[in-house]
Amino acid sequence: MFQKLEDVEKRYEELNEQISNPEVIAKQSEWQKLMKEHSGLIDVVAKYREYKKMRVRFGAS
Repeated sequence: MFQKLEDVEKRYEELNEQISNPEVIAKQSEWQKLMKEHSGLIDVVAKYREYKKMRVRFGAS
């Protein structure tokens, strides 16, 4: 399960880079598709990052 969350977080970061790319922004249909995928991952990634922060905070490895 955690590997899948890591993969989702990695994809989220890839999308961040892509949607910031001027070449992608110029292709509105592609940019919109990527933005939709990105927005679908925001909540999951935020919760996963919160979980990871708490594990570090409380000393779990």
